[in-house]
Amino acid sequence: MRNTFIAQVVLVLVTAGFFAIMVGSASFIAVLYGGMVAVANAALLAWRSHQGKRHIHADGLRHLKSFYQSGVERLAALLALLAIGFGVLKLMPLPLLMGFVAGQVGFMLSGLIESKVNN
Repeated sequence: MRNTFIAQVVLVLVTAGFFAIMVGSASFIAVLYGGMVAVANAALLAWRSHQGKRHIHADGLRHLKSFYQSGVERLAALLALLAIGFGVLKLMPLPLLMGFVAGQVGFMLSGLIESKVNN
């Protein structure tokens, strides 16, 4: 999880710097917020995964319910955080989404790199 967090933060900061130079400081904040949404989503996934490992001897139905519950929770958190960013905070839409995408790309790249190292 630590490597995932580092990859997400680095990509978000690079994206935020690019937007700050090209668009302005308001876009910097929006990119950081979008990246924070991606990091929060990954943290929720890691927390649920850790909880699932504690109940390793549970039956399959319980694991399936937990899997669906985790997906719904992550989607609800994502929608709520994006709605706050767009609606309440009135952040710039494109930089916010680009920050989120950068965070998600960091999440995916860390998984790919980790799988290559382990194999």
